[in-house]
Formats: sequence, C-alpha cells, structure tokens
Amino acid sequence: MLNHHDRLPEEQSNPGLIQELRATYRLRPEEQQALARVHERLAHSSQPLPPLDAVRIDDLARARQRVTPAGPPTPISQFRRRWLTRLGAYAAAMLVVVLVGSLALTFSLIHHTSVGSPPSHDMHLVLEPVKGSHPSRADMQAASEILSQRFSSFGLSLVSTNVLTTNGHLAIWVELPHFGGDEQQTIATLVQTGHLEFWGTGPGPVPLNTTFDPARYAQYNPGGRPRFTGRDLDPNALSVSQDQAGRPQIDFEMQGSSIDAFGSFTAHTIGEYLTITFDRKVIESAVIESAITGPAVITGDFTQQQANAVVADLKAGSLPVALTVVTG
Repeated sequence: MLNHHDRLPEEQSNPGLIQELRATYRLRPEEQQALARVHERLAHSSQPLPPLDAVRIDDLARARQRVTPAGPPTPISQFRRRWLTRLGAYAAAMLVVVLVGSLALTFSLIHHTSVGSPPSHDMHLVLEPVKGSHPSRADMQAASEILSQRFSSFGLSLVSTNVLTTNGHLAIWVELPHFGGDEQQTIATLVQTGHLEFWGTGPGPVPLNTTFDPARYAQYNPGGRPRFTGRDLDPNALSVSQDQAGRPQIDFEMQGSSIDAFGSFTAHTIGEYLTITFDRKVIESAVIESAITGPAVITGDFTQQQANAVVADLKAGSLPVALTVVTG
C-alpha cells in the first residue's frame, strides 16, 4: 500500500507543479488519500496510466463532481457560506440603520411640530392699522419688531414679521406656525396694543370683560388718567403661576419710583377697589386689603395661553399703533 506521505519521483522532480495542482484542486486530506489509492490501483492494472500532465483539468473537475459523495462542505462552499453569512449580517445592519434613522426623523418632526417649530410656516396674517389711523412707516416698523419679540416671548420660533404695502396702505405680514389650543384668541391677544392700566374705582367692583369708561370714575383718577400703567412694571418680575385652585394668574411687581408710589396709593385706599384693564377691557377688579409694596398678582379670568400671551405683551411693551387682523 502506498503511503500518502511518501513522495513519488514525479513529485520530487516537479515540486512546483505538484504545489500548483494542490492549490488548484484544494483537495481535503481524505480526498488526497482516496486519489492516492485510486492511483495505486490503476498503476497495477494492465493498461498504462497516462501522464499526469496530460489529464485535462476540466475532466478532473467533472470526474470529481461525479465521484465525490455528499459530505462536509468543501473549503470553497465554506468560504461561500461565510461570505453569505457576512453579507446577511451587513444587510441586517443596514436595515437597522435605516429603521433607526427613519424613527429619529419621525420623532424629530413630531418634536418640532409639538413645540410650534415645524420646518415650514403654517399660518399667514395681514395686520393693518385700525380705520382712521395713518401711522408712519417708522411706527409700523417699530410695531413689527415688538410683535416679533412678543411671539418669541410667548415661545414661538420661526416667526417672521415684515412691513409691506398692500392696497396702497402699510401693513404687517406675519408668518407663524400652528401651536395648538385656542390659537385665534391667543393671536388676538398677542397683536393687541397692550396697554395695561390700573384704576381706582372706589367702593364698588367693575364687571370683568367689560369695556372700562374712565369718565365714570374720574373722581378716583385725577385728570381721567390711570394711576399706573404697564410701563411701571418690572419686566423681569412678570411671569405666570397658579393660585391654590390651579387657575393661572399673572405675577408682577413695580419698578423704580413706582414701588413707593404704588405702596402709598394702596395704603390710602384700603377697602376700595383697584381695577386693572388691558386695552380698556377689565381683566380684574378686586378690593385692596393692605398696602402693596412688593410682588402682587392679577387673578383675572385667564386660560393658561391667554395669561402667557398677556405676559408676552407686557414684556415686549405696547404697540405704537393699534392693529386689526384683516386676513389669517
């Protein structure tokens, strides 16, 4: 029996060729043994073997396909399987990346929409001066800038305000995103002139949400003018909080010389009513119980959005011109 470890004279004389053949066929050890046994059996047959280099590679490959039984995968099939496995893993990884990216984009769009900052504007407003008024372009430009500050203070981004001419009249074009809730009422508050005024109204309250007539209370307000206005408030002290029942209220405090003046006024009018108006609409009318020399609150009939809008108006300041929404 021929030992497969022994080298034939042809192998010894042609080591390079044998190495190339082994590399070409990539025979497994058991296949090498089988080939050696077949070679030995044929060597003892009556017919001489053809030279090894005369055997066509294609014939050997076909013969190998016919006689090789099913068994463990060849190195080529193992390589192919490993390659397919890696390809599947890469495809799965790419699928995960695509899914994660899609989810991130979706959550990003949802987030932007929820805070009122979508990629594009959703609402368009045209604000014109009230009939009978003829403000200058400088006044309209100042109003445009104040409106921009109000929307920003309210919490809206991507808002654009610009002065333009429409139908021969100056107007302010506003682009802003939807923000939910009572948008129409909130926008109406944000574009109000925003004059906050404090009035003495004697022993009786004034009904909420009614239009205030200074002439009826002239005896409590010298010259028919308010005792204090929004300009007397400290902008940094303005905020929205909740009372014990969870209702929104506006926190405020006077600034500068108005602190002592407000304290003196309230000290001399204890038991009388202090009425607060916003563009002459009554938002609170309450009895003065003690001198007010520090923080105080306006406990009007507000929703959370309305309270935030009023605070945004007060922080940015009143408009130099009264505006009305003509389209939206």
